[in-house]
Amino acid sequence: GPATSARLNLPQGVAVDASGNVYIADTYNNVIRKVTAGGVISTYAGGGTDPYTSGDGGPAVGAYMPQPVSVALDGQGNLFILDHGELRVRKVDTGGIISTYAGVIAGSGPLVEDVPATSAFLYGAQDIAVDAAGNLYVVQAATGLQTGSGVARVVPAAGAGSSLPFVTSLDPPLATAGGDALILTVSGENFAADSRVNWDEGTLRTTYLNPTTLSAAVPADDRARYHQWVAAGRAGRMGYLTDRRAALRDDPRHLLPSARSVISVGKLYQTPWPHSTRFHDAERAWISRYAWGEDYHELMRRGLERLDGLLRESAGVPYESRICVDTAPLLERSYARLAGLGWIGRNTCLINQREGSWFFLGELLVSLPIPPDAPPPDRCGTCMRCVEACPTAALVPGQGLDATRCISYFTIELRGAIPQEHRAATGAHVFGCDICQDVCPWNGRAPVTADPAFAPRRFAPRLEELAAIGEEEFRAMFRGTPVVRARYSGFLRNVAVAMGNARQQKFRAPLEKLAESADPVVAEHARWALGRMVE
Repeated sequence: GPATSARLNLPQGVAVDASGNVYIADTYNNVIRKVTAGGVISTYAGGGTDPYTSGDGGPAVGAYMPQPVSVALDGQGNLFILDHGELRVRKVDTGGIISTYAGVIAGSGPLVEDVPATSAFLYGAQDIAVDAAGNLYVVQAATGLQTGSGVARVVPAAGAGSSLPFVTSLDPPLATAGGDALILTVSGENFAADSRVNWDEGTLRTTYLNPTTLSAAVPADDRARYHQWVAAGRAGRMGYLTDRRAALRDDPRHLLPSARSVISVGKLYQTPWPHSTRFHDAERAWISRYAWGEDYHELMRRGLERLDGLLRESAGVPYESRICVDTAPLLERSYARLAGLGWIGRNTCLINQREGSWFFLGELLVSLPIPPDAPPPDRCGTCMRCVEACPTAALVPGQGLDATRCISYFTIELRGAIPQEHRAATGAHVFGCDICQDVCPWNGRAPVTADPAFAPRRFAPRLEELAAIGEEEFRAMFRGTPVVRARYSGFLRNVAVAMGNARQQKFRAPLEKLAESADPVVAEHARWALGRMVE
């Protein structure tokens, strides 16, 4: 359709070919969009949901690509994509076939030089560029990497005194300095491990810190528990929690090598509207409280930017920083606990004694040594209300959350069919679930916010209305809210299940229409719901 009507979530990188076609890295949806010179947009690569299938040698459309952040074109029309989620560069040839061009998912440690590019560990990869000769350049946290002729090697840097970039430029082309100069366009942040970049020798070099010199920005003390949780399969199909990013979550210095302190913040989002446990209307759908208003990612980021600015005014010394709002691979609840914001409750939420658990978390990583706060004691005691209230028994005492049984996982993260044995217990939930927080005694006296950003746009919408909306109406209705994460087909699947659980005869006609959907998952769930009508 028309590109000017398309929804682009977190577009991060762009490239233009000789014919005027534009390629856009849509990081949120994990796809590459192509806009023709005529203004028509389509998916060019990505969109796959199976983390166990690389897609190499097959069609680029449908390939698994968890976080594309940058794109570049060579003179032959081949497109290169930096997949930050898996730290590798994918190549899409002119025939639409995808392959891995550089990087290795299982890599670890510092960069290895003079090896096949597909064996190089692209630690801290930020951006890519291609020169006129077809050599690919990867900008890493503190290293310039060239993969000309399929061999990775570090190249000297130009621009002494500059900071390391998010953005690269190869203008002029690499004809200067014997083709070895990497021209850097500065964006204002330095990603060297301890701010000592060896400009005197004309190279970018990482100097790793001794962990004993760090304060709060050290590996979380409960990281082993996280890896045990992943190994037990309790993350389900959420690849961003189980792939190589699982190891990155161990240490904040994987995100900011110079980090010495983690500043954790919480923003209250509870509004004065009923909880799900106090709302009963068989004709209406329940959407998780956090998704009622604006998407919190940008709200939190703006607040953390203000905090960073205030800190810079008062610090008296320059420092490096990085903002994290739950999309970064960081064990944020663990660091929030260590910072004293609360304890991790039996419902796996961070609970503050005065504020409850209705708040979003964010972090500001800084290179300043700030004395850390102390974690509070665990105050859940013997209370088991959340465990007992969970309809699908997703909270396992002593083991935390089993996402493969969680309503939020089913209705937000899961692509495909919801397990039949859990559909009835999903109730009226069409996006997320709040039950384990609703029943928590610490939320019984939690404060509310009057911030209009978190007020519900459509409190408990009617199921019949939701079943009738088209894809464009879905996008318009929930634009700028977290609900779009479920995607249109997943949302209709959830609506069908909720209708089946309501067992209202008035829902038979809309369910019969959904049962004829071209989407096989939606159709199957609608047929299941119709079967519930006669049980």
